[in-house]
Amino acid sequence: MPASAAGVSDPCASGQRAHGKTITEGDQSSMNMKKISAACATAAALAALCVPGAAFAADGTLTLNAGDGSTLAGHSFTVYKLATYNDVVKDGANVKSVSASSPDAAADAWVKAALNKNGVTYNTSEGRNAAEQLLRLQTDSNTLRKVAGTLQSTAAASKVTAVKTNQTSTTGSLNLTLPEGYYLVVDAQGIPILVSTTIGGATRMSNGQTLGSTQIKTNVTKIDKKIKSVDGTWKDSAAATNGETRDFKATFTVPNKLAVDTITLEDHMTGITYIDGSFHATTSSGTDVTNQFGTIGKDKIGNSDGTGFKVTSLQSLVDTYQGKQVTVTYRTRTPRTRRPPPTRRRRTPMPHSPRTTPLSGPPPPPRRPPTRPSRRRRRALPAGSRRTTRSRRTSI
Repeated sequence: MPASAAGVSDPCASGQRAHGKTITEGDQSSMNMKKISAACATAAALAALCVPGAAFAADGTLTLNAGDGSTLAGHSFTVYKLATYNDVVKDGANVKSVSASSPDAAADAWVKAALNKNGVTYNTSEGRNAAEQLLRLQTDSNTLRKVAGTLQSTAAASKVTAVKTNQTSTTGSLNLTLPEGYYLVVDAQGIPILVSTTIGGATRMSNGQTLGSTQIKTNVTKIDKKIKSVDGTWKDSAAATNGETRDFKATFTVPNKLAVDTITLEDHMTGITYIDGSFHATTSSGTDVTNQFGTIGKDKIGNSDGTGFKVTSLQSLVDTYQGKQVTVTYRTRTPRTRRPPPTRRRRTPMPHSPRTTPLSGPPPPPRRPPTRPSRRRRRALPAGSRRTTRSRRTSI
């Protein structure tokens, strides 16, 4: 019998029946060869699973989203691979579990150094590695945020080559096709993100974790602020007269929960005053989220002559509504002021006419008021007499 048949079970060599047929020695040899071929095929399949994932990794997808009402204009993304997936276990359309390993030695050293710097340890004797431990941080957003920052700051020194660079979009999302794995996404205008691609087409883990999409984490949340004019339209600016009220609205997108825990809104007002109880917040779908904000306090800073407000959200607002658009509305009043009474102008007598120049020396004596010319009284004549008038002749 050929040596390659050694080790194959031989109950049939003793003439035992298999499936109702007596196996002869010649039949046994044929069966042994078939078993050997099947065993070799199985071993080859197992060996293929042991080949590093990068060699046979399937492509996954990763979508970067700007959030409701925003675009990715001005953002530029660079992508680094940190982990390759092995031993994927599916649970229907979802992924139940997955193990991970580093794609290469440089990436392994880079991730290990970032974990150590932030106090993350793991037991290698239990078969754990840096890539697998990095995936375990998904439930610790604070540490995950610190590790992502460390990886970003040490990316250049790590000598790890980015799989994609200068990825941009002017729309609200960016779709990337990448080998399945766990990645660091560095945003030139935002905060670094640690995120997974889709796995075997699945977009969710059995525990509810999302795969293959994430919202970018910006450094500052942009707010679009408007004021309602007298004609009822929302404008960038409008006038308010003495004692009038004006409505304001501020719209923003809730940041990624891996970037922030809460949101603080402040409006420093000048010449106007916030009206208590007018604060109201809703999402773009109409959900009232006013109760997701804490106590509203008045705020007056610097040389502001008005009274504004300051309020901080609850963490549940970010956890529940990340990526959603929220609009805050509130009212203000222009203080009513009394006008001062008009001042009366008093005339000051001038010693001299402004058109004349006073002479040197003592002032002239005061002018006497003009006198009326005296009238001669006519004497009464006796009755029956005539008054005669003398004519004066002038010789020529």
